[in-house]
Amino acid sequence: MKKTVAFLACILLLCIVPLGAEVIDYTQSTQLIVQKIMDNQGVSTIKQIDPDKVSDAQLERLGDAVMGILIPDEQQHAWMDQMMGGEGSLQLAAKHKWIAYSYLKNDGNLTSAGWGSEMLGSGMMMSGWNNAWYGINGMRGWPLWSGILVFLLVAGIIFLAIVLSIRFFTPGGFSKRGKKASETETPLSILKQRYAKGEITKEEFLEMKETLLK
Repeated sequence: MKKTVAFLACILLLCIVPLGAEVIDYTQSTQLIVQKIMDNQGVSTIKQIDPDKVSDAQLERLGDAVMGILIPDEQQHAWMDQMMGGEGSLQLAAKHKWIAYSYLKNDGNLTSAGWGSEMLGSGMMMSGWNNAWYGINGMRGWPLWSGILVFLLVAGIIFLAIVLSIRFFTPGGFSKRGKKASETETPLSILKQRYAKGEITKEEFLEMKETLLK
């Protein structure tokens, strides 16, 4: 039983750890990409970067990273990517590049007054994006709550698995224990044990069993 509980506890830990392992540090990713661009252009600050000289590949990677900062929840990020054309589409690539271009034009300042409207202008072709996602500030707690709900669900499943394992796979688990104890007190169960141990022959067992059942 102890081994079963320990095994299931390990499964619970393996289920919980990936929840935290899925978190991506988009801020660090953005900084690394910007540093690479500065190295390529031979400049020392983001303000000195010429967005028109940044390669399409770098703009696309930077735009995805910046979008990750704006939308830190992975599910929301993936949903937004799908709404903008889907992974690998030319539409999504173009919009990621527009985000990166706007980010560099604003010197990496995500809090400037013109940042939202500039990024979400005609190049994004999504006038409702601002309300849909910048308005999500009122739902900032949802990723946290979703994580808690997932944890409780996993914990409940593991707890149920432990209970069922003890009930069905361990000797005399829960109700079986009481049943087993009552069986050992009956003459027939004692007779079965004696026969199983070889204390009596098959003929003696059948004869005594027939006598008990009369």
